[in-house]
Amino acid sequence: LASALNFELFGKFLIHKLSGRKAAYHETIDTVTDRDLHSPRPVANVIPGLYNGRSFTPADRYAPGMVNVLSHCNGMIVIDAATDKIKKGEKVKFLPMRWDFLRENFEAFTS
Repeated sequence: LASALNFELFGKFLIHKLSGRKAAYHETIDTVTDRDLHSPRPVANVIPGLYNGRSFTPADRYAPGMVNVLSHCNGMIVIDAATDKIKKGEKVKFLPMRWDFLRENFEAFTS
């Protein structure tokens, strides 16, 4: 899981940038969470989950070595290290996986 999410965040960007594509930066979808989220430590957290077109639902259980989580997720959110809690209904930036959803200019993708 950790490798797949890191590839989505960094590997795809590098491949697109090195191949000369102008649209290499992550595009995001503004949405809301359907439950409270909290960060146990003051570090950036990548949370896999499912976007249903209206809201983001984080995966029930996930850990760095749990590959099966990806079969139930279509993207992720990244919680900034300075953010320790996101309340239900609060706005977040969803990063889709498994397809190209890119932009030409960099914009921070942390929530």
